[in-house]
Amino acid sequence: MLMLHNEGINVFLTDKNKMPGIGKLHHKLMVIDDSIVIAGSMNYTRPANEFNDENIFVIGSPFDLPKNKGGSVNHDECKAITNYFRIEIDRIIEASSRYEDD
Repeated sequence: MLMLHNEGINVFLTDKNKMPGIGKLHHKLMVIDDSIVIAGSMNYTRPANEFNDENIFVIGSPFDLPKNKGGSVNHDECKAITNYFRIEIDRIIEASSRYEDD
């Protein structure tokens, strides 16, 4: 967490006063631009990647893909999906406290 913070990445901690009843936030969710959602059970760590049987899924693409490579891509639908997950991330951030290095 400190390493992320020191690299200029905003880090948020769940605030039990703002989110009563929440113990540990277990989301593994990324929204990239307005076109990609990455989620699943995988923790983004080396041991999880090397030793665990994890799942991860990617929804969307910023590219127009040919049919033999997974296309065609409906960019409007990708944006609708990313907006849905971005709302969830914003809800969590709103109910969290920003980490500050003292």
